[in-house]
Amino acid sequence: MLTVFEAFTRAALWVAVPAKMSGNDVLEALHPLILERGGPVYIRSDNGPECVAAPLSA
Repeated sequence: MLTVFEAFTRAALWVAVPAKMSGNDVLEALHPLILERGGPVYIRSDNGPECVAAPLSA
């Protein structure tokens, strides 16, 4: 499950519940939000040690 919310207002911006989700799927889900609202200052993740991904920005 991918849930994207605005931390200050706690407004849910996006919820996706696919059977499987890769790092590319996460980027595809975030892309429209970034175009609409701008890039995030930081990303908080609660995905445990089994989910390790490369950085999203270079």
